[in-house]
Amino acid sequence: MTAQALIAICGILGSIAALYLAKRAHDRSFRPTEPDEELVKRFVESAPVYRLKDITSAENFEDIAKKQQTLGSRDAPTVYERLRTMYVYQARQKGWYLGDGSVDYRIAKRILEDGWIEADVASAIRKRSPIIEDRYRDLDEYAERTANNARGELKRKDENFRRWLGG
Repeated sequence: MTAQALIAICGILGSIAALYLAKRAHDRSFRPTEPDEELVKRFVESAPVYRLKDITSAENFEDIAKKQQTLGSRDAPTVYERLRTMYVYQARQKGWYLGDGSVDYRIAKRILEDGWIEADVASAIRKRSPIIEDRYRDLDEYAERTANNARGELKRKDENFRRWLGG
């Protein structure tokens, strides 16, 4: 046997040993676990979708809001202004530029996640979005479309999450 053949055999044996050690390390570090059913149940029950499942219109929101103290203030324009200040400040800190429409959409998603209804979100956008009259001809249509699109994205995320949970 030549020296080159011995080197090749040693290389192959070394590769096999390295593969074995890597597989053993992987098997010892990865252990499949089952989700904690109680923790998942508490998480799903506290999700905004479940807290607001009975809301079918703006009229019965008052009754739901009285039962759910976590919904907070009914002053959506103030919440909009606070979130707008936060988003614009963060964007400027990072050197980013966010268009007003982008900020409106982000705020709409955030407010809807906190349990507000679309009518309140649209009203807040109409009242507090800067230079909205110059940007859009139909303010009501823009505000409602932004709120509806944000709600649609949240619903898609919720459906994907439920699918991921297996429900």
